[in-house]
Amino acid sequence: MRAVLSRTASAAAVLAAAAPTAASAARDAELGDRTLQRGDRGDDVRELQDVLTRVGLRTLADGLFGTSTAASVRRYERQEELAVDGRVTPVHARRL
Repeated sequence: MRAVLSRTASAAAVLAAAAPTAASAARDAELGDRTLQRGDRGDDVRELQDVLTRVGLRTLADGLFGTSTAASVRRYERQEELAVDGRVTPVHARRL
């Protein structure tokens, strides 16, 4: 019984190590791959922050969708007469 459990645990450890985590997937995501909202982080958030700055909404590009980014997104939504919810859907990301 003990041998079966140790083999099962080893297989589970191998599978867990091979599967990408949500955090690493988010880091590799591109702007427009997912809906972004407060609390998200990753390369796509940093890209959003860069784009917001390029369209005249200065935003710190740190890869964390925090208070500053949410405020810039809401300003953008108001300018474009979109629903103001502080989220960036893939459609909105492509519009930017």
